[in-house]
Amino acid sequence: METFKVFFDRSSDTIDGVLTLQNTKGVKLINRVKARSGQKGHTASSWTRGKSPIPFGIHWLHLKPNNAGLKAGARGIGEFYPISTNGDGLTIVGKDPSQRRYEIGLHEENMWAGSAGCIVIVNPNDWQAIRQELKAIAKTGVDKIKIEVV
Repeated sequence: METFKVFFDRSSDTIDGVLTLQNTKGVKLINRVKARSGQKGHTASSWTRGKSPIPFGIHWLHLKPNNAGLKAGARGIGEFYPISTNGDGLTIVGKDPSQRRYEIGLHEENMWAGSAGCIVIVNPNDWQAIRQELKAIAKTGVDKIKIEVV
């Protein structure tokens, strides 16, 4: 069975980064699309629950979305792919145990820039492309893929 990996590349002093989805052969299915995590003014080095970006490290992106088919709106996040550290679909833990977060995921950015720790895809066309790739991967029987925050 083919495996896949997602990379979210960002620096510790910004919420902006890029997301790449590739297979084990190194083929980039989604390459360096603009993404964000956290809220402006909150960084990985001064971690604040509900404001800072997703912690660096290896997590799991679950391919069964919550709110399937819903669009992000003024307040809502729309379709949401859960991210977890231990594979439970709920919890993210950083290197510091205080960096424990719940209900973090990958979703389209709504009308407010940034997130409460989720990874949000900025461009709606990029979000649609990612959704299509994740749905295609899920149809092969894969239920979660590694996501590395670097």
